[in-house]
Formats: sequence, structure tokens, C-alpha cells
Amino acid sequence: MTQDPDVRASTSTYRLRAGDEVGGYRLVRRLGAGGMGVVWEASDGDGNHVAMKILHPQVAADPTARTRLGREASVLARVRDPRVARVLDIETGDGPGGAGAVFVVTELVGGPTLQREVDDGGPYDLADDARELADLAHGLVEALKAVHAAGVVHRDLKPSNVMLGAQGPVLIDFGIAQVADDVRLTRTGQVTGTPGFIPPEVLDGGAPGPGVDWYACAGVLLFAVTGHAPFGSGPWQTVFRRVYAGTPELGSLEADSPALAHAFTAALAPEAHERLGVEDLLAVLDEVAEGGSGETALASALAGRVAVTSYGHTPGPLVAGAGPADAVGPVGPAGPLPVRLPVVRSGQERWPEGDLILPEWAREPRPHRLVVSAVAVLLAVLAVWVPAWCVLVAVALTVVAGTVGRADDARRVRRLAAGRASRGDTARMVALLPVYLLRSVAACAAAVLGAGTAAGLLAYTGAAGLRVTEPGALAQVLGDDHRAGVLSAAVVAVFLAVAWFVPWGGPTRRGGRRLIEALTRSGAVRLVLVMALLAAALGVLWLFALGAMPPTTLAPLAP
Repeated sequence: MTQDPDVRASTSTYRLRAGDEVGGYRLVRRLGAGGMGVVWEASDGDGNHVAMKILHPQVAADPTARTRLGREASVLARVRDPRVARVLDIETGDGPGGAGAVFVVTELVGGPTLQREVDDGGPYDLADDARELADLAHGLVEALKAVHAAGVVHRDLKPSNVMLGAQGPVLIDFGIAQVADDVRLTRTGQVTGTPGFIPPEVLDGGAPGPGVDWYACAGVLLFAVTGHAPFGSGPWQTVFRRVYAGTPELGSLEADSPALAHAFTAALAPEAHERLGVEDLLAVLDEVAEGGSGETALASALAGRVAVTSYGHTPGPLVAGAGPADAVGPVGPAGPLPVRLPVVRSGQERWPEGDLILPEWAREPRPHRLVVSAVAVLLAVLAVWVPAWCVLVAVALTVVAGTVGRADDARRVRRLAAGRASRGDTARMVALLPVYLLRSVAACAAAVLGAGTAAGLLAYTGAAGLRVTEPGALAQVLGDDHRAGVLSAAVVAVFLAVAWFVPWGGPTRRGGRRLIEALTRSGAVRLVLVMALLAAALGVLWLFALGAMPPTTLAPLAP
């Protein structure tokens, strides 16, 4: 049987050796391999040495993979900066007579990758190498700024994709880069990148933007100073669990430089809006490089954002008496559930490459802010008539959502620990619902206490404005003065906001998302629900404005 020339050429790439010729280039030495292909140092006809990425045969046979390779070349061509490797040649095998190896040729950057440098020589020592670490950080930031200015997001920044050239760091391997005006090539539910360098919002299906690279940049710099992968190593379930918890692997950094440890933890926070900006991280690194502790720069960066009480304590709960490798997740049926993560030592971590398919059961529920806001608006508007009932309904919804959230959190943690979903997970969750209900009631009581205090202060101030001096006169004022309806609506709105956004209300908010998803199976249904709730709120406001609403009453708390 005659073998197809495309297949014959692809199969031969498995047996490539130094001295072989591929596409007019002579292979000199193998530099490394990844999920898409093998990278060789090669020389062209003029003796110039270049870097040549040759796609794996099974990858080269996929038209989508060849499109990605072509996209990598076009991406690199758009970035004009000495800190980004230039494209010199490309062969995608799609043109006439295109049978043979599929490859892209870029300039060869002299020097090792950051991964190899740290594996072989150890991490950067803050006592001796702090200036070099700060220079590395500034070089990476400048390179990423140039990339982003060209409308490109690297999306796979990691130590093995940072070359340490004579003039500073150089970014390589844009194989999965996302050009802003490109059509996405990844499939639904597929996450592209490297575990530990992907922020939670992308793991949850969010669109990748420049923030993806800044998050990964903080992880790369943390790797450089600790020698550990930023969120540990091992199965992706444990790595992702730690990413969601916001507990990076800090090694001895907490003892060596508490301010820098705090800065890295803040830069890798699970919530994007809570992360320390890259410029602030650079300021801390610069202060450490100049012989300082970094505390002044960190305090300046955090001023007005969070209270800095102790740099020596990493944000995020830890098991009492345990090291940073013991991250605590959501509360389980018997208390906090510790997830023991392996401590990674220099040279041991090996990241899987390519696309990661994150199962739906491993993801936190997505926020549905419009639905939550519409419910809150309707309750606040109805408070012009029955504020007490609105508060009671809000408390009941909070308890239910908190119960669902705690149950779902515990089920997800068990599945992450096992690495799979089993049929008994839901049955176990249902059996433990009374436990989650009691915990939800306790948390809700604390939330109601805080919310009631805030709402009570507003009510007291407003009642003074309405000249209510005796409690017994309040009911008469409520019936006679429409300003009382406005006041009661404002009081309930404050109560709802404080009760929902209390710091310990994460399980309640996640439970609310899960309830909304269970009751509304699609975005279209949720949109209809939002419109119906807002229409009802507008109707109540219209009746109130016309004076057609019944007088405000405190029932059932008062006659």
C-alpha cells in the first residue's frame, strides 16, 4: 500500500535527530517539547541559528491546530518589541505542495528559560538577588504592556515561556494567544492554559483579557522567588481548589519577607477586583531590592482598600497549626474541610500542557446579579406598604440560600478531593441538610444583627425627622404620612444590602446563584423573570405616587 505523503512526513517527525533537515533548516539540538510540538534549535542556509517549533504529527493533522500555529505567527508579527521573539518563517502545510512538517521559526533567544534557571540554580535569594528579581519583574511587565498594546493576550505565561536573554526576559510561545479581534478557537467548556496560572474567573468560563496575563505574571514572579509552582502541584483538582481559595505556595517567604508574601497573596486573590495591581507589586519588589522591608510600599498600595494589621498572616483561612499547604475550603458536614496539597520543591513540578476541560461540577455557580438586584428592588419597593413582611421574606430567603450554598460547597469540595462526581454525593448532601440549615441560621442571625443595626439607625434618624417622639405614635404617622413609606423603603433597602454583602455571606451568595439556576434553566428565562420583577416594582411605585397604595403598616409585628 502506498503511504500518503502527508502521513509519511508527519510520522517521520517522531524520529527527528540532530543533523536532519526540515523545510530547509538543519536541526542542531532539541530545546524542549510541549502540548503542540517539539522545539529545536536549527540553522538556516546562511548559518543563522533560529528556534523551530515542529508540530506533533497528531496535532499537525488537525486543521484547527494548524490554524493556531498560523495565528501564533500572526500574533508575534503584530508585536514589535525586543522582549518578544520575532517570527522568521512559517509552514502550515495548507498551501499547494504543503505536504511535510508543520512548523514556525522564530529568532533564537540566547539563555535558559526561567523554569530551567530556577530548577538548576535555585530560586532568587532575596538577600543577594533582590535587584535581579525586580529587574525580571520590570522586564516582564514591559513585555506584557507591549503585547497588550498590540491587542494581544498571551494567555499561557509561565516560567517555561520566559527566556532569560542577555537584555532581559523575552516572551515566547504564543500558541494559544488570544488576539482581541480573533474568533475563539476553543470549544465551549474548555479552559486553555496551565494550572495554577489561570485565574478563577477564566476557570469559570469568563472571557480572557489582559488581567489573565497580570495574574500569571504574579505567579511567575512568585515561582522565581520561591522555586515552587504558585499554587502547588499534583492533580488539577487540588491546584484549582487552592486557586479558588486564594492560598498560594509561599515557601519560606512569609518568614523572609512578610510584606512581599502579603503582596503576592493579594496579587493572586481569587476575586479580580480585590487583587493588588501589578504596579503596586513592582513597588514592593523595588523597595525590597533597595534593602527595605517592602512594608511602606505595601501599606501605600493597600491604603483605603483593606486594613493592614499584620503582614505575617496570609489572607485566607488556614487550618490551625498547619503550614500554608493546608488550605481550608468551604465548611463541610463536620467543620472546615482541609485539603492537603503537596509541597513542591524546585525541579519537581511538571505542568500539563494543552487544553483543560473543567467539569461543570467543579465550578462555582456563576453570579446572576440582575436577578438578585431585581428581587431586592421589588422587596424595597413593597416596603412602602409592608416593610416588616419584606424583612421577614428577606430573612427567609437568606436562610434558604445559605443552606443551599453550604450544602453545595461541601459537595463540591468532596468531589474535588475525590477527583470525580459520584451518584452518592447528592444523597449525602440531602441527608446533611439539617446541619447546613443550622449553620445557615447562625450565619443569618449574625447578618440580621448587623443589618438590623444599620437599618435601625436609619429608621431612628428618619423617625426623628418625622417628629415621632413616642413609639406608640409611629403607627399613626405611618398611616397618615407618605414620607413614612419612603423611609420604610429606604430602611429595608439598607437592611437588604448589609445582610447580603456581609463578609461571611459567601455561601449565601453562592446558594442564591444555585437557586436561581435551578429555578431558571436559561438566560432567556432569567431575563423574563427580571423584567417581570421590575415591572411589578414599577407598578407599586406608580400606585404609591398616585396615593392608591394602602397606608404603611408594621404588620405582622404590630397591629
